[in-house]
Amino acid sequence: MLAERGIDAPLEAVAKQAGVAIGTLCRHFPERGDLIDAILDEKTAGWAELARQALSADDAWEGLVRFLERTCGCRRETGPSPGWRACRTGGIRPRSTG
Repeated sequence: MLAERGIDAPLEAVAKQAGVAIGTLCRHFPERGDLIDAILDEKTAGWAELARQALSADDAWEGLVRFLERTCGCRRETGPSPGWRACRTGGIRPRSTG
């Protein structure tokens, strides 16, 4: 839900998608920021583990490719995600520094 509608998504909708009552969600995450922090902590831990796996690969290039595929959503089997495709085709550009 948060990925679809952003961090301002109604907590009632988040709870419903998670299959819990709003009271349960609020008991575990008293403030919206607590929920966002928990999600980011989980994502960051996952990326750190992927980085450790990439660093331990016998072939450094394959380790890097595997890391990027898993973190950016590009999969050899299924093709690139819309975000990856947008980056590759120029649909997403770096911010101007000037």
